[in-house]
Amino acid sequence: MKRLKKGLILVAGLLLGGLVGPTLAQAQAQSLTVKIGNATVSRDYLQARPYYQAKQPVKLTVTTMTSQGQDAVKTVTLPKGTVVSGDAMGKELWLNRGSQLSYQLLKRVYATKTKPAPVVTTITAKKRYFQRAKTPSYMPTWSQGDLYLGGKAAVQHFVATKVVRLTADGYLEVHTVNSTGTITVKPTSAAKLTKTTGTKSVKNLYFSQRVKGVTMKQVAKAGKAKYRLQLKNLHQPQYTPGQSDDDIPYAYYSLYSLGGKTYYTKIAEEAM
Repeated sequence: MKRLKKGLILVAGLLLGGLVGPTLAQAQAQSLTVKIGNATVSRDYLQARPYYQAKQPVKLTVTTMTSQGQDAVKTVTLPKGTVVSGDAMGKELWLNRGSQLSYQLLKRVYATKTKPAPVVTTITAKKRYFQRAKTPSYMPTWSQGDLYLGGKAAVQHFVATKVVRLTADGYLEVHTVNSTGTITVKPTSAAKLTKTTGTKSVKNLYFSQRVKGVTMKQVAKAGKAKYRLQLKNLHQPQYTPGQSDDDIPYAYYSLYSLGGKTYYTKIAEEAM
């Protein structure tokens, strides 16, 4: 009888292992991918990077390059509590270049007589001065915060005359795009976000001052939340096919309504 029980237990264990094994493997595989529309996309392709918060004032080392190919290195002090985005590599934290940090923070880097403005190539800091942080509530899902004016047709041709940028350190900036397709370094208008409410699909962004270039609603007579700007995910993901012969990766974009106008933002791109 004991042998029979042991045999049944062994068989049951093998059956259970056979059922649990694939299920666990499937769950692990699913955790490495996301659904964008009807497509399954690797999480490695998502544009969003981890976020970190400065535990104390931190010196950032910023390397730039001029149009003549000359490198320059400057330091910028990051205030305590500032949120940034980037990747940890060894003892260093490599921050996302430019688009995830405000002009207000980096303007010292761009203060040069050389025209056009230098391009930021790397921003690094000591990892020990940071702690992991949640994705800012105002940030579009899987995006680095750059919203380009235009709808479906604009996505396919990647054209835009205006870019609204939501930075990791909490600013909303309005930039123009010049004839060469380059985004202006200095925003035409900008303001610090003071509060965010809403859901993942519909976010209400609040400011103490009006930002020219986007449609805001005045909701208070004064105070830090005087103006409100609505950011709404239209849930209409867009796909652009790549061209492997020209090293152009395929990509996915999300359409958003910002202040009543349609914008698009990149959310995923194939690793080449």
